[in-house]
Amino acid sequence: MDVRIEIEQFHVHVFVGGEFDLAAARAGIVRIVEACRRSGLERVLIDGRGIDTTVSVMHRHEIALALALEKAPAHLRMAIVVSHDNMFTKALEQSATKMKIDVRTTESMAEALAFLGLQRRDESG
Repeated sequence: MDVRIEIEQFHVHVFVGGEFDLAAARAGIVRIVEACRRSGLERVLIDGRGIDTTVSVMHRHEIALALALEKAPAHLRMAIVVSHDNMFTKALEQSATKMKIDVRTTESMAEALAFLGLQRRDESG
């Protein structure tokens, strides 16, 4: 699984692709939280539409747990955009919410950007 992190003006933008791998996802969470700390940004947009395998409910819970264990910044807000095939459950979002982490999972880039309070300049939605 490939995890590429870019620091934008108002958010950390993460691109994830390939076959899902829990160890790579956990390592990616560590890198994302560190990028937020270094940049002072509290908005994260994860484009996971490039993940070409199904992410299990248990793995989604494990990702939320990894976020909690990394002690993400208090005001961190994360939107995760996934393919239609991976939008069968909101387990990651629900687990994160229980751990007081503000996460939204969606298959809509427009919804993700609205949740983060960002406007897309290069595409209409």
